[in-house]
Amino acid sequence: MKFYIVGSPWHLIIAAAIHLRAGEKGLFLLEEISDTSLKSMIFICERLKLDYKFIGSISRVRFHHLKLNKIFSFVKRVYHEFESVEEGFSEICALYSPNTVYYFNINSPITRKQLLVSSKLQLKLVRVEDGICDYFGFPFVHYSISHRVMKRLFSALIGLDVLYRNGSDSFQKRTSEYLLFFPKIRNSNRIKKSNLLVYKKNIVEVIQLLASLNKDVLSINLNESSLIIGQTLFEDNLTSLDEEVKVYVKAAKKIGGLVYYKPHPRTSPEKIKKLSTIDSFTIIDIACPVEELLVMFKFNVVVGMWSNTIFYSEPLFDTKSYSLINNINIKGGHVNKILRFIKENMSNHVTILNDLDG
Repeated sequence: MKFYIVGSPWHLIIAAAIHLRAGEKGLFLLEEISDTSLKSMIFICERLKLDYKFIGSISRVRFHHLKLNKIFSFVKRVYHEFESVEEGFSEICALYSPNTVYYFNINSPITRKQLLVSSKLQLKLVRVEDGICDYFGFPFVHYSISHRVMKRLFSALIGLDVLYRNGSDSFQKRTSEYLLFFPKIRNSNRIKKSNLLVYKKNIVEVIQLLASLNKDVLSINLNESSLIIGQTLFEDNLTSLDEEVKVYVKAAKKIGGLVYYKPHPRTSPEKIKKLSTIDSFTIIDIACPVEELLVMFKFNVVVGMWSNTIFYSEPLFDTKSYSLINNINIKGGHVNKILRFIKENMSNHVTILNDLDG
């Protein structure tokens, strides 16, 4: 029996592909990042007839919920959640007797709590790529210095440093293998690295099965068109709404032909409303993973900023991709780090689209 600790629909698709190739019993342990994400994962499990259990809520233990006037209630809630995860995971282990635990997000405190129990039970641990963030030498989400210092000091003060600290050496030492789509890029000699692309056929098979059950997607013929994948620059306060939309409009005109736009799951209603007035492209207002579209239809090109799909498009789905990162007015330190990473490491998998005005 294998356990798969997953925290997003994409994690679940990859885990289902590994499960399919393994050909043995598996249990999928779902972590809640958001209500929407959890519902999507449950939907996928039920569509694919996968056995699953809800194991804990990342949203309940995040430090951005901490308020000075409610410190004690926050700590009480956090401890209660971790105790619930430990008890639930221990009971599930006793019931199913797993031999291997696959996990994705090493920075999730809910995942870490389960890994601590797994280590005590001497279960084999296999890490699976969380996403493109695994290759960055810096945090994917940029937090202020004060936020990071506060989090580190407070987590140590309440005795939960091992669950919240940035470093993950103690967990890596217990992990026997690391599955990655781009193992040569990841600088890590501590764990045996294996190529996730060996599961390419299985990943496509899982997505095809999901797509075949989605009548809304099948009712639209998107072949011989291009796809723009939206980012959350406006929602994350990286740029203005007008600035972000302007880049997509310019990109659509540069690409030419029939262009579709797939909003990010966290896209605001305000942005959707503004995008709906644009004639340069058609919005795909369907609740499905963008990877589902890439498997079902042959796009000319896929265009985006720095989402996972942009980097996986060519190696996984055989579709050329472009990044718009060089065309946005946010040349802050964090964005520059992402741009430098793409130029130095991902030039074989994605092309940076320059000079949209030309």
